[in-house]
Amino acid sequence: KLAEEKVQLQAANTKIINLEERLERIEQEGREKNIILMNVPNQEKEDTKDLVTKIISRIGIPVKTEEFESRRISKKENSPIVIKFKSESAKWNILMKKKEIGTLKMKDCGFFGENVIYFNEDLSQTKQELYSRVRKFKKDKNYDFAWIKNENIYVKKNESSRPILIKHETVLEALYLPEY
Repeated sequence: KLAEEKVQLQAANTKIINLEERLERIEQEGREKNIILMNVPNQEKEDTKDLVTKIISRIGIPVKTEEFESRRISKKENSPIVIKFKSESAKWNILMKKKEIGTLKMKDCGFFGENVIYFNEDLSQTKQELYSRVRKFKKDKNYDFAWIKNENIYVKKNESSRPILIKHETVLEALYLPEY
C-alpha cells in the first residue's frame, strides 16, 4: 500500500512540474518581443517613446515610434521601462547591436547622468527568481559566467568549460552537490 502511494505521489509531483513548466512557457511567450531598459532615470515631462527612440538610435539602429510600445513598469522613481516591439527580430537586432557596442550611458544618448543603461530580456517572475539563484550559485561556487540568452539561463565554470543550461531549480540543486 505504501509503495502504491509513493508511485501516486511521484506521478502527482511529475504532473505538477509539467504544468508549472507549461504555464512558464505561456507566460514567457507573452514577453518574447520585449526588452527591459534598466537604470534609466525619470525625465522631466517624460515621453517614454521619445526616450526609447533616442536611446536605441544611439546604438546605431534607427527605430520609429510606430514600431514599438513603451511604458514604465511602475510609478516608482526610475522604474524600468518595458519596450514591446512589433516583431521579435527587432528585439534581437537591438540586443545584438547593444552587445557589440558595449557600455552605454545616459550622457551618450544626450541626457544628463553617468548611469549605465542595461538592456535585458523580459523574464517571467519565475525565471527572474531562478536567475537570481543562479547568480548566487555563480558567486558561491566561483563560476566565472552566468547569463541569459533566448530566455534560457546558463552558467559556465570558466572560459574553457562547457555552458550548463539551467532550466529548473533541480539542475541548480544538482550543481551544489559535492564533486567526487
